[in-house]
Amino acid sequence: MILPTVSVFAGSLLRATHHFVVYLLAKWMWLLLVFLIGHFRRSITSYIFSRPEKTMITGMPTVFGQWLTSLSYHIVSSQIVRNGYIKAGGKLFAVPTLDKYHIFVSNREQIEEVANAPITQLSFTAAIDEILHPHLVFSGFKFDPKDPHYVVPLHALKISLRENLQSLIPVLQERLDLAFEAAFPAGKCADRWLPFSPHKTCQTMVETLNNIVLVGQDLANDQSYLETAMRYTRDVMITGEILRFTPPGLQTPIGWLAMTCSGAKAVVYERVTSAIRDRMDHPRKDQEKPRDFLQWTIDGTRKKSPQTVNKLAQHAMGLLFGGAIQLSMITSFALYNLCKHPEYLGPLREEAAAAKRNKDQPFDHDQMYLMDSFLRETGRLNPTMILTMPRKVLAPFEFADGTTVPVNNWIVVPQEALMQDKAHYDDPQTFNGFRFVDSTGKMHPSARFSSPSLTYTLWGGPKTACPGRFYASVVAKMILADFILNYDIKLADPSAPRFMKWSYTSIPHPLTRLLIRNRNSC
Repeated sequence: MILPTVSVFAGSLLRATHHFVVYLLAKWMWLLLVFLIGHFRRSITSYIFSRPEKTMITGMPTVFGQWLTSLSYHIVSSQIVRNGYIKAGGKLFAVPTLDKYHIFVSNREQIEEVANAPITQLSFTAAIDEILHPHLVFSGFKFDPKDPHYVVPLHALKISLRENLQSLIPVLQERLDLAFEAAFPAGKCADRWLPFSPHKTCQTMVETLNNIVLVGQDLANDQSYLETAMRYTRDVMITGEILRFTPPGLQTPIGWLAMTCSGAKAVVYERVTSAIRDRMDHPRKDQEKPRDFLQWTIDGTRKKSPQTVNKLAQHAMGLLFGGAIQLSMITSFALYNLCKHPEYLGPLREEAAAAKRNKDQPFDHDQMYLMDSFLRETGRLNPTMILTMPRKVLAPFEFADGTTVPVNNWIVVPQEALMQDKAHYDDPQTFNGFRFVDSTGKMHPSARFSSPSLTYTLWGGPKTACPGRFYASVVAKMILADFILNYDIKLADPSAPRFMKWSYTSIPHPLTRLLIRNRNSC
């Protein structure tokens, strides 16, 4: 009697489990259908009322075709943008997204028009709000160029960081040496090739140095904090992607949940605010003050209130994320290019050795013209973003050709297509590492890796370029110099993909590995 009872119970349990799984699948399918229908309705409204005049629309015809194009564009945008760029022939073109149009400017004149537009009409910060949702990921941060708490950190990046950059190099180099030793212990790669992930390794090194510059050595030397800060930047990236496909009404609860799960944001915010309060409560003499972003912003702030502490911490958290992404990716792509084009290794190695030998400077990065060119060419062929210089239209904007862009759309620059256009660069699809140096090995200042232009928009437009680009250039040179001076590197699989494109980004392929060996032990 017992066995049949157990058998019957087990059968009932299996059927109940099966029905429950079917119910869950049906529920999720229904929610997905509702989600798609909601997006479709929103898209139709935006396509009707936000359509730009006199502009070629890229993608499939009909409203339904544009909606399908918008779905494809949010997953893999590179080919859609490139096709539109070619067909437009230097004119404006638009790509439908799920709730707006992206209007692409394709020539210098149009880019200048956008760069010169008042922020009350075309807003970079409003576009960033939609991309990153800073109030969710940066502990309540809100972009406001008129807020003095916004001006002070900007001055710290544009002026103070650049003025102190040379004196920071010994500290950064010392920490970089420790990072290399931790990543590649001498005993492990002395006489054999060791596989490693270039992107993960470069990201760890970049974030370590960023934390020294942004929040100071005390926090950066705390391994527990450092690991949490790195986890925080990953949380921001993942949350941003999730929220891009989330209906506006659900973004706040879902964003809060995504940023709260790991607990990293709360820890970083608490540690940074504590450091700011401690420095405000116990001010030091000028010669004893730390040389970092926190101190520069504290010195530049007159009112030392709790609101000030929160604002400065929010800016620091935003920069911890912003400084970790593009720099680590470009450095990773540069390592790939070194492996793929080993003919550049000899001249770059000689230049790096000379930069390290300079008696007057610990690292003479200003004279590294070949490295500047190599990095600039890497950024040209491997930009981390397919599009750049996003501007949200706050008031109807009219171009010189008479094209009017309605509000809520974005105006953007097709960065990848622009920087690989034969109208701007000879043989643009070919990697030429020394493209930007002359026959004497020198270069014009405008050809530096850190120099933006209307046809090289890796750092944004010339008038609104990234204020941290000089620091980023120095760090990239330091990391690459250490790699090529102290190690041999090669591709583990020469046929492995070097990058992976998703949405508006092109990232180093997470599964591709390089092999490394210590040169000094060979």
